[in-house]
Amino acid sequence: MIKKRNIFICILLSIITLFIYTIYWFITLTNDIEEISNREEYKTKGYIAFLLCLCTFSLYGIYWTQKMSRSLFKTRLNRGLYAKKIIVKNILLGIITLGIYPMCSLTYDLNKLIDESNANYLKKKIKRVA
Repeated sequence: MIKKRNIFICILLSIITLFIYTIYWFITLTNDIEEISNREEYKTKGYIAFLLCLCTFSLYGIYWTQKMSRSLFKTRLNRGLYAKKIIVKNILLGIITLGIYPMCSLTYDLNKLIDESNANYLKKKIKRVA
């Protein structure tokens, strides 16, 4: 089960731990987005994505940002929810902020998707009972 994350707490923990928590946040965010998107063709484990970022001096991070943004966008469309493209914005601001902005943006979008999925689940359950 995917749990919601508080973005402020994630940033605070990253600063306190001298950005060691960012590694954990990156890995779990990747795994959560891959799980919620439920697509098999491009699945990448979080730790592999992190190692690829290290090996390519964060160039893979640009691809990762595009891939995760597109994955959340397609998931929202498939579920009939409002979706807006933020891929270019995430990539540009990710380069400027050294990757922190895309992680915050993707976490925010993931949290919204979890909330909307839970709300739709409750609506369906209430209709069955009524």
